[in-house]
Amino acid sequence: MAIRRQQRVSSLEAQVGSRHDSLFSSSSFPLLPLLPLLPLLPLLPLLPLLPLLPLLPPLPPLPPLPPLPPPLPLLLLHSVYHSFGVVGKKKRREAGGVGEMRWVFNKMINLQTRAKAVALDAILTNSASTWILDDIQFKKQAQRYNDTYQNETKQSTKDKIIFEDAKGEAKEKN
Repeated sequence: MAIRRQQRVSSLEAQVGSRHDSLFSSSSFPLLPLLPLLPLLPLLPLLPLLPLLPLLPPLPPLPPLPPLPPPLPLLLLHSVYHSFGVVGKKKRREAGGVGEMRWVFNKMINLQTRAKAVALDAILTNSASTWILDDIQFKKQAQRYNDTYQNETKQSTKDKIIFEDAKGEAKEKN
């Protein structure tokens, strides 16, 4: 009985398979292999012009790609990287190294911000004279500070400190 069921199931599978194959065979659908060419159907009227294709002028060459921007100098990248506090404070304080570049970077940012603020203020108040006077005053203050600092350093180098050495004799130290 089990053998008859198995035979019946296999015969049914064979019948279904044969019907499925006959539905989608190339004999019942002769144009089925041409289905991928369906989007090219609107170009069919241009088919007689195909022999003239070699007579057409060649296409112009593509424009060259724009050159890549030059890479930023390593020192500038280094300074920008450290200016955001990526490295510890000890490394930033190294004289003439990262700390110096960080200071320069911050000064640049501060000057740009100040210039933008002054320009915006001048535009809003519609008075360029305020802008110019403010800038002159800022320069005078900076010059005054520089003069004071330079005078202090000159004065300290002029002063001589007198001290006693181990033998008790007075000596001058520059």
